[in-house]
Amino acid sequence: MQFGFNFGAGGFGRFRGTNAPGGTNGFARGGFGGGFGGNNGPTWQQQVPRQGWGYAVITPNSVQADNGVGLTQGIIGLMNKGQSRKVDDWGALRAWTWGASRALDYFETDKAVDAKRVGLEGHSRYGKATILRGV
Repeated sequence: MQFGFNFGAGGFGRFRGTNAPGGTNGFARGGFGGGFGGNNGPTWQQQVPRQGWGYAVITPNSVQADNGVGLTQGIIGLMNKGQSRKVDDWGALRAWTWGASRALDYFETDKAVDAKRVGLEGHSRYGKATILRGV
């Protein structure tokens, strides 16, 4: 499972990260040696199922916005009944890990998924949330 993005139709159209369908992160799929912007081969999303693996992308902002204004909304706002959180209450990263836990709860009900073999990854701030999750 990956903490990732969902820009929707037309959003961030010039961005081609691994989270975008057919994305390449701006690097040739063969590695750095092929130059930037390459499009020579299947994406990781196409390769993973061919090896008998599955993948899921969880959009953290669908669980909790990553800004102070959003702290009265999302799962934090729901749990606090729309009120502001206390300084020592959970923040966005903890909320995202809660969302990943709920996804794992679902995977445990799906016979097509071996929930004991699920990993979580993320980059930058999403990587910090991954460490908090401890999956």
